Amino acid sequence: MFKNFIRYFFRVFGLEIRRFTQAGGPPMTAVPEFLRISGLLGAELILDVGANIGQFYQSVRSNGYQGEIISFEPNPQVHAELQRVAAGDRNWMLEKIALGDKSEFLTLHQTQDSLFSSLKLPNEELAQTVHGSVQSEVQVAVKPLMEVWNSLELDKKLVALKCDTQGNEMEMLRGAENHLDQVVSILMELTFRPLYSGESDFFEVSTWLYKRGYVLTNLFETYRAHHPLNELVQVDAVFARLQRFENVKMKTKT
Repeated sequence: MFKNFIRYFFRVFGLEIRRFTQAGGPPMTAVPEFLRISGLLGAELILDVGANIGQFYQSVRSNGYQGEIISFEPNPQVHAELQRVAAGDRNWMLEKIALGDKSEFLTLHQTQDSLFSSLKLPNEELAQTVHGSVQSEVQVAVKPLMEVWNSLELDKKLVALKCDTQGNEMEMLRGAENHLDQVVSILMELTFRPLYSGESDFFEVSTWLYKRGYVLTNLFETYRAHHPLNELVQVDAVFARLQRFENVKMKTKT
């Protein structure tokens, strides 16, 4: 029933879910669509929130984007690899902090696979996997994006935002709320079934964004549960700021 509801929800809004891989073809990711939307809306740089070891950085560079990228990554275990990946890139900057809804120090739960490390504890299902089991913990600095906005000289720039923070997406958005008028596009990994304690699901996050002027432009499947139901668990979602699109349309008409 829930799966049918999801399909109905997407049909109502004219959306489809694209598979992460195609039989006999290369992997499909949300990055080309995110770059297309960001370019259409005039984004001047990308904020890479939850950079890990630079997977997103490498993907946007391989897809032809040569502009400015500011990466945020609090996990000290991956900083060396992330800096190695982006070595020599003058259009890249690393901020060694997490983004949230207020300034504080929080515990980062470091998992076997750093990709699943989070400010939130993994639930029992994830914690029992090899990749999601917590191996260690470290205190990290957390700041709201609005607090570092001016120091990063973003005040008059249009921004594309990528967020993959393993359950902390809602807190990150709340900490950026004062500057959302400058965030023209958003790429987020969202879940239909939370994998971390206190994690907001796809419907909560997308509703929050809709109320603040964003529309969902596309979805890309990233993870299905390994059981006969083939349950869709996570997607990469691309959002666009509707008012910015209206402004671009007006300019092209004049």
